[in-house]
Amino acid sequence: MAKAIREYSLEELMERIEEIFNQNPGPIKGFDAVVQFDVYGEEKRNLSALF
Repeated sequence: MAKAIREYSLEELMERIEEIFNQNPGPIKGFDAVVQFDVYGEEKRNLSALF
């Protein structure tokens, strides 16, 4: 059973996003993409991934 989004740590969430992009790279094939999130709250962070 899949986790609810609130059950992921920030690191796990970024890993999951990367997995999803890698499973279906067609929509971004030929492009360089950066996914970036500014997270506010208890864990204030900036997370990004380059595809």
